[in-house]
Amino acid sequence: MPYYLISELGILFCFIVFLGVIVWKLSGWKTKIDVTMTEQIPELKKRVKEGFEEINNRFEEINNRFEEINNRFEEINNRFEEINNRFEEINNRFEEINNRFEQVTRRFEDVARRFEQVTTRIDNLSRRIDFLSLPKTTEAQSPIKLNDLGKKISTEHEVRKWVESAHGQSLIEELVKSGVEEEYEIFENCYNYVRNLDETDGDFRRKTSAAAYNSGTSQPEVLKVYQIELRDWVLKRLNQAPSP
Repeated sequence: MPYYLISELGILFCFIVFLGVIVWKLSGWKTKIDVTMTEQIPELKKRVKEGFEEINNRFEEINNRFEEINNRFEEINNRFEEINNRFEEINNRFEEINNRFEQVTRRFEDVARRFEQVTTRIDNLSRRIDFLSLPKTTEAQSPIKLNDLGKKISTEHEVRKWVESAHGQSLIEELVKSGVEEEYEIFENCYNYVRNLDETDGDFRRKTSAAAYNSGTSQPEVLKVYQIELRDWVLKRLNQAPSP
């Protein structure tokens, strides 16, 4: 056999042996890997399970933290609501106190008005008492007649001239239209005529007030002079004389 052929066969044999060794090694490694993986899979599963459990626990812990924060916020909100309710209660108390003060104020104002009314009545009564103590212008008889003071006031202040100027004739026309004939009705109309004039005519009121002051009597007593002079003049014009 040629030498070169033996060399090639030797090389081929060595290559086959090398391949066999490689295949044998690879088979051993695969077996070791399979054995290792088989042994480690339960542990890996355990570790994966533990990892997921730990992650789940962390998520639960985070969720609990969020719930705790939410509860804290709810507690804070409840505190604010409680504070707000307290402020509303205080405000209602202040409104109640204010209403009571207003009631007390109104009562004081009512008392003040009543006191003023009483004071006014006392003043009016005092003036009436003063008037009663002042000299009279008429005699205490029926029909009413002027006394000496009344006649003096009539003369000094020209009361009859005032009657004759226009007032007497104006009153007569009204009496005729209304059909008044009785003496007491005529005197009542004369009384009302002078009183209304005193209330509406400022000049007339000042004139009678000055006459009262100068004569030392009251203004109502001076008005009586005008009323009686007007009555006598009207009765005379109506052909009636005052009853004796």
